[in-house]
Amino acid sequence: MSFSELRSFLAVVEHGSFLAASMATGESRTTLRRQVDALEARTGVPLLRRDRKGVLPTDAGARLLETGRVMQREFSELLDTIRQTGRSPAGVVRVLLPVGMHVGAISGALALARATWPRLSFRVAFADESMHQRAPDADMIAWFGEHAPPGAWEAREMITVPQRLIATREYLAAAGTPTTLESLHGHALLVWTPPDDTLGHLITREGRRVPVTPLLATANIDLLHATARSGAGIAWVPDGPVPPSPGEAPMVHVLPDLVGRDVPLYIGVPRTQAALPKVRVFLDHIDALRRAAMAGGFSGQGPGGGGGVGSPQSDMSKRAGAG
Repeated sequence: MSFSELRSFLAVVEHGSFLAASMATGESRTTLRRQVDALEARTGVPLLRRDRKGVLPTDAGARLLETGRVMQREFSELLDTIRQTGRSPAGVVRVLLPVGMHVGAISGALALARATWPRLSFRVAFADESMHQRAPDADMIAWFGEHAPPGAWEAREMITVPQRLIATREYLAAAGTPTTLESLHGHALLVWTPPDDTLGHLITREGRRVPVTPLLATANIDLLHATARSGAGIAWVPDGPVPPSPGEAPMVHVLPDLVGRDVPLYIGVPRTQAALPKVRVFLDHIDALRRAAMAGGFSGQGPGGGGGVGSPQSDMSKRAGAG
């Protein structure tokens, strides 16, 4: 399969007809038909079908469409990498973050990046369960946990955040402080649901998953914190290292010896873009910070709640299947 054949097929499907694809690409309809015919001859199956709405992919064509779009994007990214070799970082960085990340931490990181690399600008989007579907459209993504979005990523572990049960003193005074897992029954539970656990489970210190029936289940970490601070219940949520706002009392850790785990936060870029200056600088900066922390004998305790930095992951890469 040649890239020109694939590109012609993608153009026809995207624009809905050979005529529309010809007008968009500047290629003649004859050339586009010849390229698509050659591609169908190579595969041995029909890739397009025609109806009143125009040209649509067959089942085999739909499968090629999904993979072909990734191949086209990766080829374009490869060309960008070659063009920008040796240049200073510049351009737009498309960032995809988990919904509910602390806005103060995000704005602080963007301000620092802007001051360090003034020719960069940023487009930030947020996603929850759709993170895995939207990841291919980003230059840089962040995710919690070991389950990376589909695709090939060069990733760095930023910090390790403790996930635990938290509540206000006022809520516990009114509803009672649980002393066992069984005594959680009857409490209003506010549960974080990452992409790998959309039903929501508590995790014991021994690693056992405990199913619960939450009052609120969401991937929005900030919403869970705000709801818990309102006194609505006990939240099972990543907690730290952001300190409470002025005037806010610290949250109480509930069943800290029984329930809790550490959740890593990763930053990743597509491997095909890892050499682009506009994203490479972030990976190199993270590596430099980690080396400085190790050289200084950093203890691994994060500020404001025990969330520590894990072991260095400088050479780590994440790869997950597309399905």
